[in-house]
Parts: sequence; structure tokens; C-alpha cells
Amino acid sequence: MLKLAESFISTSSNVATPIACPRFEGASNDGGIVEKPAEDEDGPCSRGVVETAPAQPSGGQGGRVATCPTPGESVCSVLKRSAGVTTCDCVAANSAATVSSSSFRTRETWLILLGMAILGSTTAPAAKLAVAEIPLTVLPVIRFGAAGLLLLVWFWPRRRELIALLSERPGRAWATAAFCVPINQAFFLSGTKLAPTSHVGFLYATCPAVVLVLAWLLGMERLKPVRVAGILVTVLGMAIITWGGLKDVSSAGLESLLVGDLLLMGAVVSWAAYMLCSKSLIESHGAFPTLISTFLLGALLCLPFTLAASWDTQMLRAVSWTAWAGMIHLTVVVTVVGLALQNLAIRRLETSQVAAVGNLAPILTLIWAVLLFGDAITPQLIVGGTATLVGVFLANRS
Repeated sequence: MLKLAESFISTSSNVATPIACPRFEGASNDGGIVEKPAEDEDGPCSRGVVETAPAQPSGGQGGRVATCPTPGESVCSVLKRSAGVTTCDCVAANSAATVSSSSFRTRETWLILLGMAILGSTTAPAAKLAVAEIPLTVLPVIRFGAAGLLLLVWFWPRRRELIALLSERPGRAWATAAFCVPINQAFFLSGTKLAPTSHVGFLYATCPAVVLVLAWLLGMERLKPVRVAGILVTVLGMAIITWGGLKDVSSAGLESLLVGDLLLMGAVVSWAAYMLCSKSLIESHGAFPTLISTFLLGALLCLPFTLAASWDTQMLRAVSWTAWAGMIHLTVVVTVVGLALQNLAIRRLETSQVAAVGNLAPILTLIWAVLLFGDAITPQLIVGGTATLVGVFLANRS
């Protein structure tokens, strides 16, 4: 709402420093918008003059006082000082659409984040099914190539936006694609094949911390204490959840687990780099042109490795429908819809905030395991899940 007030004030004439109206309910402490006038208001603000100490004269027009309608006839009121006189500017009732639009945009942003987290929670199970039978060198080309082509068909009427991105910022487009597809998928798919699904969720929960540190080093975000604390609490919560499953790991599988975890850490770093690298493209050219270029260029970067690998079509014919279902889910649901939601969220929020909300995905992954596969709800799951939710809340505080 403060931004709405600033926008209104910047377009008003004879505007000086705005102050809060003490006679209206809901007045902001830093001045500007007053959302809800008191029903029984009959004070000086409704008549146009506010009983406050006058501002220092600044020249310009003299002490002209604007007449303000009664509170019932207006949606918001903005106060301003002009040449030593404090006046009350009122926004007509048709401004309700502006206020409603702002509220809708806030709700829409949270729905985007929630959808991103829910779809992201299905990534690890679907990837487990796919990598069990589909060659690792083939999977990224099919997944991102098909996803990019699907989006391109849908986006074709606006293809000039995609062409503009590729012609104006080709270097950033190729770098974003490299971090997202060949680099990240090499680490992620190999790590997913070796490590337990719970470890995939836990290690990816560290992504906000990596994003925030990288963004701070690059001067893109400020390292605020409350957000750092939130990220640390989130990671702690995921550590508690994973700790409950470590007791079931045999000594024979420790080497595979450690290698898998190291690979997943590489996936986290490359994914954080992708999110930061894509942010400026998203802000300047839009979410979908960035997504399409990332998918198609990434698939092209993977293609030489796919052609050089030792595999044949007979291997693909032997893949079960379960593995193909995992691949289709990764391609359409997770890659197309999920990453589109992520890019839309990055356009509206800071990158580390989006990554922090994405930490809900590991919690939901464990919930799917309980509902679909009968996994037990342990005390570690409850405590860790609660800590993660608290951490997400803190990390999103501005």
C-alpha cells in the first residue's frame, strides 16, 4: 500500500512531505494511504485542514486549502504539506479498483509461490522413476527440449519477444541455459540416482542460503539479519527431518550416499547461479521468453553429449511406462508449469525469497510419501517441518 501512496503522491500537484492522518483508522505510521476512514468521522481532516504543526514555508503557492469530501465519500486519503499548510487530498470512490487490484496482485503472488512449491515437491519422486531406466545423457535433452518446444508453440504469436532477448543479450541467455540444463542436470540426476529422496530434499533446502550469499557477493541483495536467520532455521528444520532417516542407512551404502550428497551440492550451487543469472533476463524481457530460451539453448548444449554417449533406441524401447510417466511429469508439470511459476515469482520478489518459499517442497515431498507409500510420521518430521515453515516465514520478511 505504501507504493500505491507514493505513486499517487508523485502525480499530485504542489506535493510536499506526506504525513499520516491521525483522525482516520488504519493510518500508516510513515504517512500516506489511509485505508479505512472511521465511520463516525467528523474531524478536521474531513473538512480539508489537519490540526498539526505547520510545515516551514517553502515558497510556491500560498496557503490554499483543498476541500476534502467526507470520509464516506472516499476510499483513501493522502495528506500533504504545501507552503506551510497541511491539506487533505482524497481519492474518489473509483480508486477502489486500484486498491482491489493491489490486493489481488498480492494474493496472486502467493498463489504462484504455493503452486511452485507444490509442483516442486513432485520433482524428486518423478526423477527417481525416470533415472532408474532412462539414460542420464538422454533425459535432459528430452525433458528440456520437449518443454521448450511446447512453450514455443504456445508463445509463437509473441515470438518477437524471444527473438529480441536472443539478439540483445545472447551471452546472458547462453549462460543461464548452461547453469540450468547441462550443469545442473549432470549434478542433479547423478545425485538423485545415488542418494535417498530425503537427501535430495534436504540438500536443495540449502539453495536459499547459496542464492543469498551469491547475490550478496554480487551486490544484488542486502544480507539482512532476519532473512539470514530464517534461512538458517529452514535448513535446520530440514536437517532434523533428514536426521531421522539416517539411522536406517547401512554402512555399505554410506559411500554411495556421500557421493550422491556431493553431487547434489553441486546441483544446488548451479541452480542458485541459474536463478541469479536469469533474474535480469526475466525483468527485462519477461518470464516466458527467458524460460523458452533457457530450455531450448540448454537442450542444444546437452545434445553433443547425448550423441556421443553409448546408447541405442533399443534401450529406450525397454523403458517401462512407469519411467516414461516420471519423464512426462518432469517435462510438462515440473519443467513447463513449475518453472514458469518460479520465473513469474522471481519477477515479483527477490530471488532468495522465492528460493526460501521453495523450501516448502521437501516438506510436501515427505507428505506425499506418507500419503502414497505409507511412510510413518515421526517426531523428527513434525519438529523439522515446523522449523522449516517458521524459517520460510522469517526469510520472506523484508
